[in-house]
Amino acid sequence: MSRGSNADGAGNREVELKLEVMPAALPALRQAISIMTGRGQGSNTQTLITTYFDTDDLALEARGALLRVRRQGGRRIQSVKVMPAGGSAGIFDRSEWEAEIDGDGPDLALVRETPLKGLVSRKRFRRALKPVFTTAVQRSTHALRRNGATVELALDEATIQAGAATGRFCELELELISGHRATLYDIARDLIESQPLHVGVESKAERGYALLQDSLDHAVKADTLRLLPDLSAADGFRTVAHSCMRHFRRNEGLVVAHRTAEALHQARVALRRLRSALSLFKAMVADEALEAIKEDLRWLSAPLGKARNHDVFLKRLDRLAPAIGGKDAEALIPPLRAAREHAYDEVIATLRAERCRRLMLTLIEWLDLGPWTRPGTDEARAILDMPLDAFAARILDERYRKVKKRGKRLRTLEPEPRHRLRIQAKKLRYAVEFFGPAVFGGRKAAHRHAALLDALEEMQDCLGTLNDIATGRALAAGLAQSRDSAFVAGRLAGQEETREPDLLAAAARAHRRFLRVERFWR
Repeated sequence: MSRGSNADGAGNREVELKLEVMPAALPALRQAISIMTGRGQGSNTQTLITTYFDTDDLALEARGALLRVRRQGGRRIQSVKVMPAGGSAGIFDRSEWEAEIDGDGPDLALVRETPLKGLVSRKRFRRALKPVFTTAVQRSTHALRRNGATVELALDEATIQAGAATGRFCELELELISGHRATLYDIARDLIESQPLHVGVESKAERGYALLQDSLDHAVKADTLRLLPDLSAADGFRTVAHSCMRHFRRNEGLVVAHRTAEALHQARVALRRLRSALSLFKAMVADEALEAIKEDLRWLSAPLGKARNHDVFLKRLDRLAPAIGGKDAEALIPPLRAAREHAYDEVIATLRAERCRRLMLTLIEWLDLGPWTRPGTDEARAILDMPLDAFAARILDERYRKVKKRGKRLRTLEPEPRHRLRIQAKKLRYAVEFFGPAVFGGRKAAHRHAALLDALEEMQDCLGTLNDIATGRALAAGLAQSRDSAFVAGRLAGQEETREPDLLAAAARAHRRFLRVERFWR
């Protein structure tokens, strides 16, 4: 089952870049594509009806694979695709096996020629396999030749049907037919600078599965990483960074559309994880492009942090209102909600800005083709090629030592060194989450990993609450515009201050527990 398969049976490589399109932007985008490609040059329109197959327990999705049959005119094209571990963001580089078949259902004999052969050989799987959702796509394709490369631009208006649920979206796929993949980024950059396009991180299959599981409009947590010890350090970094970008982009649209606190929280966590990944891997990825990327990420993160502070304070005010006088507490609600809406206005303006959209594309291109991927010395190349488990152990040791040292006498730390400890604990926690027990293997490693993560989470939660109290105190003081609201702000601060000794004691206990856990990477 192949379309130009490699001799080793690895299948074709599909390399494409996705851009999300708002329906209102379609007319202007069509005109821009026509100008870019030349009217009538290699363009056509067709309808594609595609059925995706899986089991009730979604065995294929769990393996990062898909099996589909596409009706394209009078033809039936069966495809198997396998995503890299951890998924992709923007640039999709996947193994693909295609074949023309006779019927509307999959030909499982052909699937046996793919990595799914072990699954297909199970009688229970074959019996359970069924259609799970369908996509209907109106596709306009255009051929573009630039810099010696040929790229197909496919503009899709799609409808997904999963049971009684329906979803609609538009996207532009730039697929590399021949030549260097840098051309994909050149074309995407030209389009993003003239059109309100965003880098896409979800395939049609992922959208279909989200609709099937009623999670399309829900805030999304970070993907579970499937890092393996035989990955190189460079591939491990790309996997981590792509996961962080997917996490951010899958929540970004929900923030703009619904202003939900949880979506904003997850988007902010995604950016923090990405910035931590850049710090953790800095010995390998530092190049002339990195500082500009980090500056743009700080610019993007700032308004999200401000809005998050308002969400946290509003939630805390609801909890403490009875203790400080319910009616009195209401004095702070109107100005706080107005300030929250203003903060979200700033967030949405930032997310819609061309600078943000360009940043996402720049990040993907840098991860794929940045200067750090072309080291000039054998020593630098050796770091890129280092096995991930060895590289990860070095990072974890370095971060562990910093938390161990900064946590001494935690209960008596002043706010500033306590804040620095919180940041170091957060970075170590992200590193522990990135480099899970799968990288180091064994049941003992898994047990130690869970215990260390639990201690770090408790310590970080306590230190984070202390930081939230300080932030909330400043917010309340800023909103105390009358005698009544100033009184409430003072009562609120007093209620919170009574918790500080207990929180410090709990953080110190968590730090002691952290020190007792044996390091899972050793």
